[in-house]
Amino acid sequence: MYITYMGNKLNNKKGANMLNISDFNQHDITFEHAVNIMTTYGKNDLLDSMKAFKKKFYENLNNEDFEDGYYIEINAYNTVFEGMSNLLAPKELELDTFIKKLGVA
Repeated sequence: MYITYMGNKLNNKKGANMLNISDFNQHDITFEHAVNIMTTYGKNDLLDSMKAFKKKFYENLNNEDFEDGYYIEINAYNTVFEGMSNLLAPKELELDTFIKKLGVA
């Protein structure tokens, strides 16, 4: 799984919650490596680590040097986020289809 095209995805619904990163700092990273980076970020729990890093990212939006110092973690966050979105998206589509068949929506 790669994120080299992520900059173009930030404006659509699927990439809306990914962290913004400049094209210069975007790098290819495997999902497994990204999970390893995120879980060693300070917590052993992946979700807690992602929440903690996202908070740190938004706290440093005005820090011009933050991206250069944390581009690996930003790439890891986005790769994990995208990978998890891919896992959950088919289930959401199935649920939407199911609800439409029931005539609820």
